[in-house]
Amino acid sequence: MTSPRLRPRTKSSNPVRRSDKPARLNRGRAVPDPRHRTVPAVRIGIHAGSLLYREGDYIGANVNLAARVAAAAARHELLVTEAVREQADGLAGVEFSSIGLRSMKGVSEEVELFQVRPVSDRRLRPVDPVCGMELDVDTIEATLTWHAEELSFCSANCLERFARNPVRYEEG
Repeated sequence: MTSPRLRPRTKSSNPVRRSDKPARLNRGRAVPDPRHRTVPAVRIGIHAGSLLYREGDYIGANVNLAARVAAAAARHELLVTEAVREQADGLAGVEFSSIGLRSMKGVSEEVELFQVRPVSDRRLRPVDPVCGMELDVDTIEATLTWHAEELSFCSANCLERFARNPVRYEEG
């Protein structure tokens, strides 16, 4: 049995020319407006301990715990276990703050987690309180001062939704 051969097309009903590769790649998908970039929400969890390497993969209770710690992290948060905090003791420029004991699936005992932050931590990107989108400073469509805090919005629609029911979007 022979495999089918691919033949180049000489005629195409496609209005996008072959030389227009970026347009072809984006056909059927929304092309993002560069003025409205979003930042992926990174969540990191770290645990230190022994593990097993078998058939091209790392396995064991410590691998499971590291995955659970990562799942417990919020957007742009770095969480570590006591084992990591002890090994990083004295590391300049960072601080460890306990966020308490947590129950983790597949782990018999509660685990104390620590949030790791630079000593000079500050939120680098504002977050729209309505849709949760992280904004670049140059893409903020509207701002509003609410309870002495400046809120940023990605669109007039989000600002209007907030104005109709601000209590719904308060953190707490």
